[in-house]
Amino acid sequence: MVQDSQDAQAGGSLTEAAPLAGIGLIVLACLSFSFLDATAKYLIESVPTLQIVWLRFVSHVILSFLLFRVWKNPALFKTKRPVLHIVRAFCLLGITIFNFLAVRYLQLAETTAIMFAAPFVITALAGPMLGEWAGPRRWIAIVIGFLGILVVTQPGRGQHALGRRLFGRVDGFLRRFTRFSPDS
Repeated sequence: MVQDSQDAQAGGSLTEAAPLAGIGLIVLACLSFSFLDATAKYLIESVPTLQIVWLRFVSHVILSFLLFRVWKNPALFKTKRPVLHIVRAFCLLGITIFNFLAVRYLQLAETTAIMFAAPFVITALAGPMLGEWAGPRRWIAIVIGFLGILVVTQPGRGQHALGRRLFGRVDGFLRRFTRFSPDS
């Protein structure tokens, strides 16, 4: 009886701690990406972009090996879909290269706002590619979230008109693309 109540209490504390752990991990991830972008912005003045990308991935591999102790569990390398993993790796490589190139010419606030345009693109493409059309409430939530990012980052206040033109083109594309969804 005492053991059962201790197990129930332990289980309850784990489920209560899970949301806090998730929030903590999200905050840590956001800080890590901010640090990565700021470091790239600093290094981009004196180091070629591809070398910074290489350094990012080498440090990622080293940290992953140490964190997950891959030498103790080689089964972590097994996958049922190696081609999809390779495609995903090249997508991540492309995103990183283009992000660091953007950091070279734009301010961090502008590149952050561009990266937060991803929910627009993902939601817009989910309909035609996956058949999962977003309703008006979901689009309103995405727009409100993106407007919040724009208020915080204030892109376009920098010296480069390139960021303003890019935002105009992305906005125009998204408006034209989402006009064809059956929910709008």
